[in-house]
Amino acid sequence: MIQKFTIPFFTFLFISLVSSAEIKLPPLIGDNMVLQRNTELKVWGWADKEEKVTVTFNGKTLETVAGADKKWMLTFPAMQAGGPYEMLLKGENDIVLKNILIGDVWLCGGQSNMDWKMIQCGTMYKTEYDLVKNYSQIRHIKIKETSTSKPFDEFFSSGWKVANSDNLSDFSAVGYFFAKELYSKYKVPIGLLGSNWGGSPAEVWMSPEGLKDFPEIYEEYKKIELDNIEKIKQQNIRIRDLDKWVAEARDADEGFQENKPKWYEWHQSDKDWKTMQVPGDWNAAGLGDLDGIVWFRKEITLPASAVNQELELDLGNIDDMDVTWFNGSVVGTQDKFDAARVYKIPVGAAKEGKNIIAVRIIDHGGGGGITGNIKIKGKDFEIPISGEWHYKVGYDFKKMAKFYPPDFSYNAGWKPSSVYNAMIFPILNYKIKGAIWYQGESNAGKALQYRRLFPALIKDWRKAWNADFPFLYVQLANFKANPVLVATPWQSQWAELREAQAMTLSLPNTGMATAIDIGDPNDIHPKNKQDVGKRLSLLAMKIAYEDKYVLPYSPQFQKMENEGLRVRIHFKETGTGLIVRGGQYVKNFLMAGTDKKFHPAKAYLEDNTIVIDCPKEVATPTAVRYMWADNPEPCNLFTKEGLPALPFRTDDWAGITK
Repeated sequence: MIQKFTIPFFTFLFISLVSSAEIKLPPLIGDNMVLQRNTELKVWGWADKEEKVTVTFNGKTLETVAGADKKWMLTFPAMQAGGPYEMLLKGENDIVLKNILIGDVWLCGGQSNMDWKMIQCGTMYKTEYDLVKNYSQIRHIKIKETSTSKPFDEFFSSGWKVANSDNLSDFSAVGYFFAKELYSKYKVPIGLLGSNWGGSPAEVWMSPEGLKDFPEIYEEYKKIELDNIEKIKQQNIRIRDLDKWVAEARDADEGFQENKPKWYEWHQSDKDWKTMQVPGDWNAAGLGDLDGIVWFRKEITLPASAVNQELELDLGNIDDMDVTWFNGSVVGTQDKFDAARVYKIPVGAAKEGKNIIAVRIIDHGGGGGITGNIKIKGKDFEIPISGEWHYKVGYDFKKMAKFYPPDFSYNAGWKPSSVYNAMIFPILNYKIKGAIWYQGESNAGKALQYRRLFPALIKDWRKAWNADFPFLYVQLANFKANPVLVATPWQSQWAELREAQAMTLSLPNTGMATAIDIGDPNDIHPKNKQDVGKRLSLLAMKIAYEDKYVLPYSPQFQKMENEGLRVRIHFKETGTGLIVRGGQYVKNFLMAGTDKKFHPAKAYLEDNTIVIDCPKEVATPTAVRYMWADNPEPCNLFTKEGLPALPFRTDDWAGITK
């Protein structure tokens, strides 16, 4: 019995079993996608070697031939924002992609605070649920968390989703609120490309080349390679044998033989087929431990009203993979183990009276079959389709040589470059407007290293995309109250990480939105993602859209002047002026003398600067720190536009992080 696998090669196997010469597309190229405006557009995929592929889009037709590696790519000229459009792809099969928009695509990277979904935002989600109908030109695609030892050009995703009440719950909350602000102002379609993984450190998102300036990390990457030479050798053997195995399984399927009726055809007879109660596990229903291809057919009767409306076919869950036909036409496929199958039947496909459903199930391990509450419904009817179905085995995998799929799991997890290989490398052909990033929590213990690592990551991505795109990121929110640090409040890993993030602003075309005032001391995932998204959008308006009227920056430390027993702090980027909320004094200032011991200091606003009185414990004012703690008191120094001042320190004394 073959074990169940959740790796890209079984996706390839599944699609290849459907047809020997079908065009295959990556999940990025699909219905509802948003393509980047005003730049060349790449469309790519796979087909049989030397198969001719023609793509027609927005009035232009291009063609190419798949190479020896079965890959093909076409490059369309730059196009202006607009849509919706359709894209027609022709090879041995035809594919029509619908509801395509041209606008701006933003990569949403980082860890769990970027992945944090709308449904996890409580009342904010409930509010947006009623408003999202106005934002259908916002689209989102999420790349499934995967890591590989070598760059890999396929990836998992359920495809592009339109912002509507059905899909909003799974959108990145930061991404959605960011896109909403941009779309509301510019009315340009926005695509959100979610490539993020909760808990991931920055180094896993960088290419091997990008890590060469970090010997301590690069040596780990090379060690992984050396440790797995034998496994890589076996993997290459398995990849070499893959096509042969797939072709054998495909050609052996009795329901898909050349020059013979296909078992999905409407007129195909199933009188000699056996019957089985569906839903149910086929192992318990008489097929034993069969792993292979099994066809199911069901005749149903529909009313006259079904002919002129779109229907919904709900097949519950299927173990493992399926292709489903309705009256001889494909209505859906799914390659996820035990995932729900709900397929749309287009207007005109149904007939009054007799209709035929055909389902081809591929199971490669364990139980197989259809489970759940299965039915077909229209606007005015709902008909259960459970009960007796005809079935016939197309092929039993036991008849062929046992196949061991290429195994990438030995380098799974957060090893250097492993996530880049699986979640960045395969999307590099897709043009983007820029990137938004929310990460750093997992690198807080190595904030000193992060000073170099984070800007290196940005440079690495820009080099990979060959574009100096805007890179906008979130400075860590306030979080936790560590009893050890309360006694020495000037020592803080998170403060040092925030400092490293602020230093990265020295790179051109970058912007940082702080969340120091909207965190949750008891939750590393603060629910207020609306303000985070809005602050990122303000930066985008200024940096990416060159909107000169936007004031998106938080006040940043500029210089300190000593004035006897007090000091004066000057800021840059103060908007239309600084304000102090809720009182006369500014909270969270510390001052130290030459002994490097910090003490709370009284600070107040004067002429758009901050004046700080020297505490009695400090004989000679030497250094000042502001908001220098994991979870400082709520800040009260803002611009009139409502943006909080950034945490800072005036000293460069050694910290506590590596």
